[in-house]
Amino acid sequence: MKTRHIIPILLALVLVPTLSAWAKTISGTETQSNTQTLNENLTINGTYTINGDLTVKGNVTVNGNGTLIINGSLYVTGSFTGDYRILPRSYSNVTVNGNLIVEKKLTADGNITVNGDMTANSMDANHSISIGDNASITIDNKLTGNTNITVNGQLQAGSVENNYPLTISKNATMTISGKLLGDDNITVNGHLEAGEAEINENLTIGSDAMMIVSNLLTDDGDITVNGKLEAGEIIVNNNLTVNSDAVLFVNKDESDSNPNGKLTVNSDGHLKLQPNSTCIIEGNLKQDGTVSILKALFSLLNETAETGDIEASCAMLVVCGDYEIYSTPLLNNSDMDAEYINPDENEIYVFGNNELSKVGISQNSLKNRADFEESFGNYSKFLDDVLPIELVYFTAHEIGYGVRFEWETASELNNDFFTIEFSIDAVEFAELTNIDGAGTSTEPHNYRYTDFSSHAGIIYYRLKQTDYDGNFSYSEIVPVVFAEHHEAETNDINFVVYPNPATDYITISGGEYESISFVSTNGAVLKREAAQNTHSITNLPKGVNIVIIHTATGDVSLRVIKR
Repeated sequence: MKTRHIIPILLALVLVPTLSAWAKTISGTETQSNTQTLNENLTINGTYTINGDLTVKGNVTVNGNGTLIINGSLYVTGSFTGDYRILPRSYSNVTVNGNLIVEKKLTADGNITVNGDMTANSMDANHSISIGDNASITIDNKLTGNTNITVNGQLQAGSVENNYPLTISKNATMTISGKLLGDDNITVNGHLEAGEAEINENLTIGSDAMMIVSNLLTDDGDITVNGKLEAGEIIVNNNLTVNSDAVLFVNKDESDSNPNGKLTVNSDGHLKLQPNSTCIIEGNLKQDGTVSILKALFSLLNETAETGDIEASCAMLVVCGDYEIYSTPLLNNSDMDAEYINPDENEIYVFGNNELSKVGISQNSLKNRADFEESFGNYSKFLDDVLPIELVYFTAHEIGYGVRFEWETASELNNDFFTIEFSIDAVEFAELTNIDGAGTSTEPHNYRYTDFSSHAGIIYYRLKQTDYDGNFSYSEIVPVVFAEHHEAETNDINFVVYPNPATDYITISGGEYESISFVSTNGAVLKREAAQNTHSITNLPKGVNIVIIHTATGDVSLRVIKR
């Protein structure tokens, strides 16, 4: 046998067992009683249960009729697919009772339940996704929703395309840094923020809810505002209704890509302001009262020719720029006349130029900036009253070595600073510390502070917010019950963090623990995670960070250096 024939045979003998080691397939039922690490792809056709954490350094596929149960956290360096079977129709079932981290794409063609936090590079949600009430979803790039999506906790994504209903529950938060494309109904009962939004179906904003769009919001469906809607620019192509006690705010921000704060009601659009509603437009209001030739011909057959209408009753409209009205209908037909806000029945303030005289509105009944300032003072104070600081939550709880405070604002206007106050009787309060506010912002802001003082018994805390003009308001009072001592009985545990220094991930070994907290050197809590095999530190600041390991008997603090 010649040498050139021997070499391929030897290579085949060596490579065959090596290649087979790069894939693990579960076809029956298998249970592991502790934490597992697989340096290979994982395919599940049967049932695989891990009573601990699972790390897969490859891809994970759970096929139809397959079941994966993780009684811990799941970390996947590749892609994750929860698949389905066509004939007979069956869906995979995945349950992760901890955190789910997927470094690449997550495809949900089957049922996925995560009772912790979920992180992925991108996600296609094609079937059932369920995330715990207090959990968060982070999708670095695009989230495509080809199934109903309900957010009960926090969801953050680069962009979202929802092709089925999307619901943001009360006290829930959804943040989209890029574009939200809504091809089905969207219901917001909590807080929704997007860089841009294109709504092709119906959008409903609940009475205690807020939606913020930094740039352009277009409406091809019906938008109903019962709470607050803010946008950099709005184009109304269908119906936009602002109900009683609701606020529509078109924000003029010179730093945005839409600096004019403009609202446009197109020829088929209809803006309706219900009694006691408020509409604030910091740029120009443009209303299209024209009728095309084709629509004019239809009107001869007793068909109503639609124009861009603005209907209001006992409402307030503030236009800081110009109120522009395009030309009137082509034919003298009363059914074709556009509707305009009557200043005799509503409060209309136009700071710039207006063209209301062309539709028969007397200039004498129209109010200007001087009238506005006589009634409300300066414009900033008026915004403070209409759009105050939106405090989403304020929490305080003991963490073994002190008290950690966390709070979030949905928006801020002229917010100078926050003050954390404490009391032993919930009556007389003293100042603990001041934290700078964000000034004026339509974006959510998260704040954290840790008090390292030792306490005993019950201490009451509240958050005070102070404006630039000295006006202030308080949060609800939060009690914290302190234990008698905070000494950790961990002398027999030697925890080790490796690698250290680290760049992306760290591993903790040396004993059992419940969760960990990452804290900066100045005491700010950066994030908290449940116990798992590895922990990502990609979002931590470079330099020295403190890792606090929370065990059943106390806390252990270690230092880790982020490269």
